[in-house]
Amino acid sequence: MLETYLDQAEKLIKSGDTRQLYYAAFELRLAIEKHVYEKLTFFSKRYGEKLLYENWQPNKALKVLCQLEPYADQSYTLSVAHEKEIGVPGNNFIELGHHKALSISWISKHYNKIGSYLHLQAKSQIQLEIPLQYLQEILFELRNIDESDLIMSFPDTVSFNCPLCKTQITCSTLALPHLEKVICISMNCNATFIPKKTEERWSFKLNAVDFECPECSNIQPILIDEIQIGSRITCTICKKRSIVVGNTWRTVKESINKELNMMR
Repeated sequence: MLETYLDQAEKLIKSGDTRQLYYAAFELRLAIEKHVYEKLTFFSKRYGEKLLYENWQPNKALKVLCQLEPYADQSYTLSVAHEKEIGVPGNNFIELGHHKALSISWISKHYNKIGSYLHLQAKSQIQLEIPLQYLQEILFELRNIDESDLIMSFPDTVSFNCPLCKTQITCSTLALPHLEKVICISMNCNATFIPKKTEERWSFKLNAVDFECPECSNIQPILIDEIQIGSRITCTICKKRSIVVGNTWRTVKESINKELNMMR
């Protein structure tokens, strides 16, 4: 809940002290962060703790979340009614709750704008004066969404296991058509996957290339995102190390080269 931050901000706004407005702005910024982090905490139970701990900027974190839960930044009312017949809803709807949320565009605009008042301007080295009315408007919006009494997950999902760390990865079927890649949710794994739908089934291709060890010819996957000049790769069988030099693999000790097709 945002009440602690909002009550403190309101107290500072009503103080009549211009300097206190900067502290009120800070409290409102914390309230925005709290709003987003509460959502991340809820959805991380499904999508993994990486969602919670690797996205700390509210606007960016919400963008990531909305790729998984398209309605996470939208306000709506959930109602139910008995069907007249299969697929035909009845007329007597009963409200179950209201989900009130800040949109990505709202957070991106106001989180950054509030922050601009909390720092000195680079050229003038002065702090901008905060309009009282602006803070009152932000406080009103945050009070409104703090009245939300519902948070839930709507999308159908598809799950698969990461071949590297064996962690189960769950994705929203509503979001998948808009994703260029899917990220493994394990905190200790950097695997990414390219989603593709064939007829009614989703498949997930590991974003990697095959590395053939120059010493023992063992073939193992190497994540494309981790291939950089100077990267060292240890063979899982013979334990010999190779180093990436340009577009070639080369063993560190014996300088045996093997061409790597970076595009395959």
